[in-house]
Amino acid sequence: QDCIFHECKMLGFAVNAANPLGLKMRFEGCNLSHAVFFATNIKAFSFKDCKLNGADFTDADCTSVNFALCDFTNAVFDNTKLLTADLRTCINYSIDPRKNNVKGAYFDMPHVIGLLQAFQIKIKL
Repeated sequence: QDCIFHECKMLGFAVNAANPLGLKMRFEGCNLSHAVFFATNIKAFSFKDCKLNGADFTDADCTSVNFALCDFTNAVFDNTKLLTADLRTCINYSIDPRKNNVKGAYFDMPHVIGLLQAFQIKIKL
């Protein structure tokens, strides 16, 4: 229930299949590409320097999760709660603020542009 994964390769890891009672995990330097967090409460999780390419966060509760130095290339965020989540050092995310709750979440320049991709606007830096 209280696990630390360090430099693990866990492609397609189905976190949503785990028993949610008291579930707490920490991932450091892991490749979690195509992991499934669908409809999972991951409030007690932390991610540092992880690849989350193609991961599915649909309907997940990521409230206050610290995502540090994570790569979200092609990750799916749909109806995801990201309240006060920290994505300041993350890259390659595309999060539609109309379809996800990002109230109080932390983002940093220039990657905050990932919140605008859904609007199909052109931004010149």
